[in-house]
Amino acid sequence: YVRMLQKSASLFSFNANNPTGHYRLDLSNPIDYSIAEKLAILDSWESAVRSRDGKPDVSQLGNFSHCRNVQYSNCPLPRSFTEWIPVEFDVLELDYSSSKRPSETSEPAALADTVFEQLLRAMLQFVISSSKAKLQALQQLSDKFFLNCSQLRQLMDLFKESGTRQCVFVCFFNRLVDIQNEKLVRARLAREEVASLMARLGYASAFPYIH
Repeated sequence: YVRMLQKSASLFSFNANNPTGHYRLDLSNPIDYSIAEKLAILDSWESAVRSRDGKPDVSQLGNFSHCRNVQYSNCPLPRSFTEWIPVEFDVLELDYSSSKRPSETSEPAALADTVFEQLLRAMLQFVISSSKAKLQALQQLSDKFFLNCSQLRQLMDLFKESGTRQCVFVCFFNRLVDIQNEKLVRARLAREEVASLMARLGYASAFPYIH
């Protein structure tokens, strides 16, 4: 049971409706391999939609891909991720930065304050749960609601580890309804953390152009 749980760890962090995040996949593990396939399909679909809609190419390699910093066996991938056929061994590591954003027409609202307070209490209540377990729970639920920048700042403050705080930021960056206030969140980050997040999300996508 424990071995199966360990092999399934990536599955608990993967959310196809909000795939933005960092992935380290052991391709000899069938579960990790299936996630790599799903990411390739999502990347191909999002790239095609973005190109069709005439939106600018903000990819790392100028190919409309939403995968960044792709490495296979600790070496940069020599071709586009969607053109690469994954092999069933060694480790694939990448950052996925989706272009999916809150609708510009329907203007989705952030989570109601009362509901958000319940979420915070639930996170604080399970003090024996690891930060990793709490992060996985947030990732699985992240496509069900939107946040404003003040809420994201409070959510990040629940975690002490820099790596986990960055993962929370990345997970909900595309779920912010008031991106113009994003400086409220960046103020809680060190300079090296901001640099890491820009590399993961994409410099054009995460550039604070409004300020």
